[in-house]
Amino acid sequence: MDNLHQARLNNLIEEARSWIGTKWGHNQAKKGVAVDCVNFLFCVAHDSGLNIPLMPTKYTKTPINNEIENYLITNSDYFKPVLEYQKGCILLFTNPNGRRGHIGLVTGLDTLIHATLDKGVIEQKIDYLLKRKIHKIWLIQFPQE
Repeated sequence: MDNLHQARLNNLIEEARSWIGTKWGHNQAKKGVAVDCVNFLFCVAHDSGLNIPLMPTKYTKTPINNEIENYLITNSDYFKPVLEYQKGCILLFTNPNGRRGHIGLVTGLDTLIHATLDKGVIEQKIDYLLKRKIHKIWLIQFPQE
């Protein structure tokens, strides 16, 4: 990973941490007020200068038809599938019902920041239970502008 990419990742993670404490709200996207896991990552990316295409604003609370995964696959200029997570990766998790519908940003060796239903935006350790729910991993890319 080159120095410019590392600096951009650090900026992205710093922006993500500035959202800690924001409550969870479906289809919401306002720092300090409410946000869901999808909009959290889009807002953080945009506020960090990564101009990723936005997902349709109306998506279901429990994603169906792999909406999030399809979005990440379609936007391969920004998201590269990888086998192991590292700082700057997006993790896609399966929900208890087996659907792939929650995402978060890896901020360190074993830490993740994400918007949770019960606690809002938090940073936490990627423990055994979270590791078991990881479905796929994408490394955030910064296309040359």
